[in-house]
Amino acid sequence: MAPRKRISKIGKTGCLFWLFILLVIIVIFVYKGKGNFKETFSFNKIKGIKEVLEKPRIETEIQEDNKLELAETEEKRDEYVKQEKTGDETRLTDSGEKVIKEPDKPEDMETKSSNEIVKTTQRLESQDKKKTATKSELKTKKLTTSLYFVKINKEDGMVSPIPVTRTIEYKDSPITRTIESLLRGPTVAERQRGITSFIPDDTDLISAHISGGHLTLNFTHKFEENYTGRDAILLELSQVLLTSFNFNQVTKLTILIEGQHKRYITGEGIPLKEVYTKQDLTEFKHL
Repeated sequence: MAPRKRISKIGKTGCLFWLFILLVIIVIFVYKGKGNFKETFSFNKIKGIKEVLEKPRIETEIQEDNKLELAETEEKRDEYVKQEKTGDETRLTDSGEKVIKEPDKPEDMETKSSNEIVKTTQRLESQDKKKTATKSELKTKKLTTSLYFVKINKEDGMVSPIPVTRTIEYKDSPITRTIESLLRGPTVAERQRGITSFIPDDTDLISAHISGGHLTLNFTHKFEENYTGRDAILLELSQVLLTSFNFNQVTKLTILIEGQHKRYITGEGIPLKEVYTKQDLTEFKHL
C-alpha cells in the first residue's frame, strides 16, 4: 500500500509543475501581447488626433495657395492691360510667361504707313473700277430730242432760235447728255446751213440735277463771258431754256455759274432769274 501513495504524490507534483510552466508561458505571452496592443492602440490614437489637428491646417494652406495663384494671375492680367494701353504688344503664354514685343522703330512705322497708303489707294482704285464696270454694264439707250441753236438769215441778217433734231445716246442721265451735246454746238453740216450757237466756246456743264421737276444746271464761268451784245446773251439763254424745257418732266429751271447764282450776266446787265418756268419761254421764242 505504501508504493501507491508515493506514486500519487509524484503525479500531483508533476501536474503542478506543468501547470506552473503553462502559467509562466501564459503570463509571458499575455505580457508581450499586452505591450503590442498598447503600442498599437496608442499609435492609432495619436494618428487620429494628428489627422484631426492637421486637416484644418492643410485646407488653410491650400486656400492660401489658391489665393496667391489667383492674385498672381490678376496681377499678370492687369500688367497685360496696362501695356496694351501704353502701346506695347504683350501677351501671356499658357505657362503665364510674358512675351513683350518692342515698339516699332520710326523706319518700320514709316514703311507700315506707306504700306497702308498703298493698300488704301488700291482699295479706292478697286472701288472706282467696280463703279466704272457697273456703268459700262448699263445698256446704252437712245433718245431723239431737239437742241436749240440760232439761225442766221443771210438776206436780212435776222437771227432766231431754231430746233435741230438730234439723237442722244445715254446710259444714266438723258438730260445731262442732251445739255452736253448742246454745249458742243452744231455739226459742220448744220453750220453750212447758217446754224450757229451763241453759247461761248469752252463752256462746260459742271453738274445737272433734277428734283420734283426742278432742274438745276451748273455751268463753268465761261457761260457768262459773252461779249457780243445784249441780243447774243438773250439768245444764249434761250438755247438753254428751250432745250431744257423740251423735257416734259422739267417744270422749273435754275442756272448756276460755278455753283453760284448770278443776278446779272456780263457787263450788259442782263438779269438772270433765280428760277425760270415754262411761261418764260414766250419771251425767248420771239427773239
